[in-house]
Amino acid sequence: MTTKEQTCAERIAGAWARTKEDLLSYMGDGAVYESGSEDGARPFNEYALSFDYVAPGTFSDQPKGYWRYQMSWGGPSDEIRFFGGPVHFTKAEYWFMDWYDGAKLDVADERVAHWLWNELRENGAVMATFNEAQED
Repeated sequence: MTTKEQTCAERIAGAWARTKEDLLSYMGDGAVYESGSEDGARPFNEYALSFDYVAPGTFSDQPKGYWRYQMSWGGPSDEIRFFGGPVHFTKAEYWFMDWYDGAKLDVADERVAHWLWNELRENGAVMATFNEAQED
């Protein structure tokens, strides 16, 4: 008997729920930013693998640039993509990808997406990654 692997579209809701829960844990008053905590929680500045700007045309089917907050890489991988200008985003998508398959969710209305963007903008990461991409 062969079992069919679930597609990314079938798995994305659970993946987003876990990611959202992780990010929400940093939003509270006790957010751990740099030194860790007594319970061994990972500091926020170590949560993501990378944050970068993907310039327009980097991929053949990608006419617009976006900021990528990448949490995991390989199979599976997940990231949040922010589209728009360096002050406000106009669109936010959660992407879940696994070997030649991928799915996305619109997360622009999620409180955690707004919090994350504001954290990245306020600490200078948004402009720094944008400017760095323009130099390439």
